[in-house]
Amino acid sequence: MPKRTFLKLPEAKRQRILDVAIDMVLTHPIQDITISHIVKHADIPRGSFYQYFNGIEDLLFYLYQQFIEAFEQHTIERLHEKKSDLFEFFKAGFAEDYHFFTTTKMHKVYQTLMEQRKFVGLDLETHERSRVAFFESMLERLDTSKIAHVNPRQQKNLYMLYVQLKNSALHRVISQKESYEQAFEDFMFYMTILERGIVNEKHL
Repeated sequence: MPKRTFLKLPEAKRQRILDVAIDMVLTHPIQDITISHIVKHADIPRGSFYQYFNGIEDLLFYLYQQFIEAFEQHTIERLHEKKSDLFEFFKAGFAEDYHFFTTTKMHKVYQTLMEQRKFVGLDLETHERSRVAFFESMLERLDTSKIAHVNPRQQKNLYMLYVQLKNSALHRVISQKESYEQAFEDFMFYMTILERGIVNEKHL
């Protein structure tokens, strides 16, 4: 985590440092990013860097957290004022998340950091626990009345399966292995299977 001195910086200066770090992640192997790179391109004294972060890993981990927070906020903002139907929320996820992923550099930063987490100090188990906790919080915000007969563990597994199917389809599009239209069609096919396979007949 950054130190308080970094969080108290003027927003423009704080963002300049982060923008340099983002550009470095997108253009250099993680292991080649140095404090010298950051201070030179952010135009700050080397001593100032240590007033803001303990080291490069600290800065990169902060970038990872920034993406997670931005994506979670984006997900929450997809909800309506009243509770959204679970499956309607699922179906809207593909297009909404595609827009998020393709309009922010942070998605590429997150992907790079996850692929090279050994250089950033990311603990995959901690990451997974955090993601599951967020999924559980989303289920509390959504209208799950159609699957009230399903126990909480199974509801959580259903949400996780939705995320896996959505992310797999989005990855195929973003990596240009498949067209948007084909990936979306496949995603909606699986959402239909999920909904019809778990919802009681009286809700269909």
